Amino acid sequence: MAKGTEEKTKEMSRFILSKLDQDSYSLHHKVFPGFPEMGTDYIKSDSGLILLINSSYTEREFEFLIEQAKKQNPKTHNFAFIFYKDGKNYFRSAAFTDQTDLESIRRKTGKTGTLRKYSLEDLKRAITLAMPERRMLNAGVRISYYQPETERLEENLLTYFFTPLIFDREYSRTGFGPEIEPSSRYYQWFKRLEHRGNILPDLRMLRTDNDVVRDDYHNTPQ
Repeated sequence: MAKGTEEKTKEMSRFILSKLDQDSYSLHHKVFPGFPEMGTDYIKSDSGLILLINSSYTEREFEFLIEQAKKQNPKTHNFAFIFYKDGKNYFRSAAFTDQTDLESIRRKTGKTGTLRKYSLEDLKRAITLAMPERRMLNAGVRISYYQPETERLEENLLTYFFTPLIFDREYSRTGFGPEIEPSSRYYQWFKRLEHRGNILPDLRMLRTDNDVVRDDYHNTPQ
């Protein structure tokens, strides 16, 4: 049975608060004027905010949320977004969904964009980023996730680093030789940090006092 937003919030907040000085931080829920359906949960302290992103947002809603977070800390913009890693709203696998068949794309040739230089193992790390994730990536912000406990995975706080998949067209759309084009839809994660320690006060670049690199690939085709 799928978890509701309230249950996700309780999970996330309990785990994240355990990595903070709880005397200085507290959990809040706010419904913004003009956005009655957009309730947002966040952890607040004197120094900044941690916003818990556990449901989907439209572009307008998410931009509004960013502006509200900036207003809380106009001088430092000291806030962080942590996404709930459920594989449905966020961190959606591009390789194992009904809508996408990257193996088929990889095999195609001719004028169609191809991913033939990627191995199947590469494509297992292909992710379809949602709009809020892309917004963070394009702003140069680390994308951090709360990993709920599953049959395979331990409860965790993780940061992933992404690069776009590169389409290699045999013939360009202008007709002048091959063409290389970064995908605007598919991304490949190439490094993952596990945040084992206590979250440090500078929230803009989410870190803890014990960060461990769990995977570091750097094998994007040239």
